[in-house]
Amino acid sequence: MDGVTRGNGDPKKLTDIAIRNLKAGAARREISDGKNGLFVILQPGGRKSFAVRYRFDGRPRKLTLPRGITLAAARKAAAAPSMKLSRAAIRLEPSSKLKKHNG
Repeated sequence: MDGVTRGNGDPKKLTDIAIRNLKAGAARREISDGKNGLFVILQPGGRKSFAVRYRFDGRPRKLTLPRGITLAAARKAAAAPSMKLSRAAIRLEPSSKLKKHNG
């Protein structure tokens, strides 16, 4: 069971059981939770983590969430106002601050 799409091609919402039943393969996979930008990342060794994909200044970005959180907590983090701010309003990213200090 991959849990990636429905019959009409739309992404499925993940469940705790579906995540628990995911089996590691030879390659790293990202399984979507629908259209909210949340993904489960499944490593070849079996480790699972959550990440949120979004766009910043027109460029794709990924924020990896802390290890050990539940699906409900990951959904809450992805929907938090701070994520909405980072997706739309913030003009200076932490990575750009590092570049200025190091270069």
